[in-house]
Amino acid sequence: MYFWGTCLKEENIKDLMNCKSLDEFFARFFGLSFQERMSVLGNEYTVPAGTILYRARKYNGIPLVNENEWWVAPPKYVKRGRFNYDRKPILYLGTMEFVLPREIGLKPGDSYYLAKYECVTGFKVGSLLKTNSLVTHVLHKVAMAIENDSKLTENERKNLRVRFDEITPMRILDDYNSPFYLHRCMKKDLYMVTNRLADLIMQKSPCGIRYCSCFIPTEMSGGPQIITLDGEIEGNYALTEKGISNLRWLGCERKMYTEEDYKRDMSMWINIVNNSMDKEDT
Repeated sequence: MYFWGTCLKEENIKDLMNCKSLDEFFARFFGLSFQERMSVLGNEYTVPAGTILYRARKYNGIPLVNENEWWVAPPKYVKRGRFNYDRKPILYLGTMEFVLPREIGLKPGDSYYLAKYECVTGFKVGSLLKTNSLVTHVLHKVAMAIENDSKLTENERKNLRVRFDEITPMRILDDYNSPFYLHRCMKKDLYMVTNRLADLIMQKSPCGIRYCSCFIPTEMSGGPQIITLDGEIEGNYALTEKGISNLRWLGCERKMYTEEDYKRDMSMWINIVNNSMDKEDT
């Protein structure tokens, strides 16, 4: 992890990773970021021309068929999200259309619209993917975490285990299921943290951020290699107006989120992780 011309000191990394709670970790981390004027967290990636991106919106009785309904809303209507403050427009997109109904919290029987965009001109985005950086790996896990239990299916809630009374930075890395329950272990609101991370990333990458969905939790960063599902471009994107200017809208279609879609959840993954950790504990 780098600052403007300097590198995070080894003693700082050790102190951060030895924190007894996430709240302590972020208090120290953001203190360092202010003190050292940190701007670069992870690697930058180019979204190449021709990349197809998608956006899902729930159908609430009003057809969403016009292009002007698929770009950012006027600031006065914008509410805080994962990487944006109130009144700060950000467009949330993804390359994997099957993930998006989970991201917006659809339930079986819900109707939704799926819009399609094409990248016309390649542009760079920031990320939290970086080799040999445990601190950035912790940030990556927090950035992909769900914000509340309503995003989990009934089976996911039933199978999920919170193994620790107090979640620490190292425990986040030990448990691949941690993005599903981190929100329960933080005194601070999750979006307060992720918005401040976005501020740091966008100092270097003003077009936006590439991040991982917790519903495709196979990404690994922080070690000697970065592991992703199908290349670093596959993922979710939070794009500013500068990033959006490189896209064109291709249209949208209305779809139904079915019971079969709903049952195709992460409960099997959660159980695999549980079983693996049980073996480690014995």
